[in-house]
Amino acid sequence: MSDLTKSHFPIDLGVLTAVRQLIPENSTIVELGSGNGTNLLTKQYKVYSVEDNENWVGYCDDSNYIHAPIKTVEYDGSKIPWYDIEALQNGLPRDYDLLLIDGPSGKIGRSGLLRNLHLFRKDVPFVIDDTLRKHECQIAREMAFLLNRPLYVFWNFSIISPTVLEKEQIARIQKAALQVLDSEDIPYLSSY
Repeated sequence: MSDLTKSHFPIDLGVLTAVRQLIPENSTIVELGSGNGTNLLTKQYKVYSVEDNENWVGYCDDSNYIHAPIKTVEYDGSKIPWYDIEALQNGLPRDYDLLLIDGPSGKIGRSGLLRNLHLFRKDVPFVIDDTLRKHECQIAREMAFLLNRPLYVFWNFSIISPTVLEKEQIARIQKAALQVLDSEDIPYLSSY
């Protein structure tokens, strides 16, 4: 079984299929969080990787890294951890075609994205990984509401699109996502 088939690897076949359905090859992706999946993305896309962990900066030779350490931001009356906003403002490209949200890690949390949506383009699709976890699922729902955009939910990731997806696109993504689900171990799935 390949690494692409197992969902607990950073980018699985479902997420990669979603990216391929949403943007053409050689497009530009901004990814929040990097890892082994970055190597897959850089084979077909130009990638800017936002990474809080300095040990991962430069992990993939073909990605453009933006080191954004975790800082404290205010959101909804609370102080929460999220990427250094100044590093994002200085490092994010102006032009890109898709935002892939796979960071910060689940231990840190991703709620800071809701407070900082203004840093990102609103006219591109967002792919939010790990939405099988309650926290990430709630973030995806709230983002779709705030952006007034359709939300497509698959078993372990979601898509927020600036346009309505075609039935054929959804079918291809769903087929790949279900292929991954069928290959998962029951103990792994039960942990969610």
